Amino acid sequence: MRSARGTRPALAGAHKPVARLHFRTPAAPYPSTDPTRPSPIDSAADVGAALAPRFPELSADIYQLIVREIPSLRGGPRVLTLLEVSVAENVAALLHIVQHDIDLEKVHAPAAAEEYARRLAQRGVPNAALVRAYRVGS
Repeated sequence: MRSARGTRPALAGAHKPVARLHFRTPAAPYPSTDPTRPSPIDSAADVGAALAPRFPELSADIYQLIVREIPSLRGGPRVLTLLEVSVAENVAALLHIVQHDIDLEKVHAPAAAEEYARRLAQRGVPNAALVRAYRVGS
């Protein structure tokens, strides 16, 4: 099909009006407008507070899972100790972030986590193994 000008094909429906979508803005930023329900931030803080006493157990379980599931992350005793401290610092940081609603822009990697990543790089361990450890830990 040719357009009125005769040089290009006309687009089907090119002159039809476009339907406009209208979205209703919720009354509150949280889907529930029930004022008796806690906000998501309060709920997250409650979860963080509930998990805090289990911090040593959580860290130990994550460490053991990483060591069991990702053999390339195993090293000598000093490297394994650094992994254990790295896991503990990461778990502690996560619990603090959730419990206290810390702005993620202000969060930095724990020192032990950075040093553990350096040691893996020095040993030639692929980055994918470290990324997998963070996935296993989550």
